[in-house]
Amino acid sequence: MDVQDHLDLVDWRRRVGDAYRLPSLEAWRGARDGLFRDHPQSPIPAPERASFGGLRWFPADPTYRVAARLQPADGARGHRRDARS
Repeated sequence: MDVQDHLDLVDWRRRVGDAYRLPSLEAWRGARDGLFRDHPQSPIPAPERASFGGLRWFPADPTYRVAARLQPADGARGHRRDARS
């Protein structure tokens, strides 16, 4: 990997992270499709990107939800039990 490859990889990761802050599932899917189609770090071979029509997605099901309560953390690392115990 050369320097440009490393910079492209950092950019890919940043853009993926940015996609998770988009306001809708459709926007997230569009951002992912755009990365796969246009970004130098796309896993799609460069000659095939121009014909890439997007990833195949299952339809969104708004009834599939997980109830959760989020609490702010204090930044301390939690105690993890040893897998052998």
